[in-house]
Amino acid sequence: MNATSSTNTANVYTFTLPDIGEGVAEGEIMAWFAEEGQALKEDQALLEVMTDKVTVEIPAPRAGILLKKYVQVGDVVPVGKALVDIHFGDTPVSDVSGSKTTTEQPQISVSSPAPPKTMPQEVKTAPSVEASPQATCELSHAVLAAPATRQLAKRLHVDIQTVTGTGLHGRIRPEDVEDHARRVSVPQGVRSSHTSILRQSPLEAKDIPYTGIRKKIGERLLASTQNIPSFAYVDEIRMDKVEALRQELKGMANDAGVKLTPLTFVLKAVTLALQSFPQLNSRLNDAQTVIHQHANIHLGVAVDASHGLIVPVISNAEHLHLFEIAKRVQELGMLAREDKLKPQQLQGGTFTVSSIGSIGGLLGIPIINAPEVAILGVNALRKVAVVNDRDEIVVGKVLNLSISADHRVVDGADAARFVNLLKSLLESPAQLLL
Repeated sequence: MNATSSTNTANVYTFTLPDIGEGVAEGEIMAWFAEEGQALKEDQALLEVMTDKVTVEIPAPRAGILLKKYVQVGDVVPVGKALVDIHFGDTPVSDVSGSKTTTEQPQISVSSPAPPKTMPQEVKTAPSVEASPQATCELSHAVLAAPATRQLAKRLHVDIQTVTGTGLHGRIRPEDVEDHARRVSVPQGVRSSHTSILRQSPLEAKDIPYTGIRKKIGERLLASTQNIPSFAYVDEIRMDKVEALRQELKGMANDAGVKLTPLTFVLKAVTLALQSFPQLNSRLNDAQTVIHQHANIHLGVAVDASHGLIVPVISNAEHLHLFEIAKRVQELGMLAREDKLKPQQLQGGTFTVSSIGSIGGLLGIPIINAPEVAILGVNALRKVAVVNDRDEIVVGKVLNLSISADHRVVDGADAARFVNLLKSLLESPAQLLL
């Protein structure tokens, strides 16, 4: 990620919204971690920006005094727009407050920022520079929390100002909000997994800005439904043998520090089946009249984050064994829920799996994640009455798999054969361990 900046002889450094990459043109300001008049250290958390792909915590590019903020929380700003002026060096702030800056184009990495070589690495703060009483008051009420944590607090009706953060520099983590909610909102022993989402207060009318990730999700889904002639195919999968194998491997998984779920087995089966059906692991370049079949499987796994659906990617999934896939899913899911995913972890997907099984539901038909040509929906694992090989009615565990595919690239028969292969792999899951 690169940033543009401007500076002048009066020791003022203007830091602009970085180019986060992968076609991101703008970002929404979600939180500020510093105020005007505050002394900054290089690399300390400066602000948080949400794009259509990821929420990024942007650090201060250099040490100095934060002279001016050009944008506020809620603003949607384009890449290259000025974010802050930072004063550095020995020149008193009063001598540079009215100065104008000239633009230069040094390359600054957001993940590992470094100031231009012409600028001093050390900053001697003028004794006369102190945060104003107003700034001090604002800072005393500043809350360090990711957007996902703030959304969680809203859902649980918790005033985030009253929560004690246990993270770095007092940052409030999701578990801090949940612990606070348990202590003050609901008596011990009353809350359960089914009742924790019940409202404790009346509904209220409000307008929610349609910006950032939510807007981009809408635009992409609308484009997908308008531009792709898709179809769906559904089949029921017996999962009894998967469940038996999962229990058998549970001890080994615990020793490896991973959690095997039914989804883990589905993902592994997908990586094997896609190698036999490469047309589902492709993209259509309509302008060049080319269908490009990918050499690797970069598996997107949809995650229900607080600010919208995001799809982190397991790169080169065809080379991973079952436990490695489980570990990647855990890691990416945790980062997604804490808004800590890096942009590169959301790029390059070739096939997406969307699971709503943990929530419930008999059947869901997912929308294709363009420019991919197919997406697999994984529905709830259920206990149902089934007929076994001896024509006896017994209790079995089943789930429905639903695939949506681009009919320009994938024939219905091929989609059916792909799901049939998944069914074969999952109903004889020892194949997944080879």
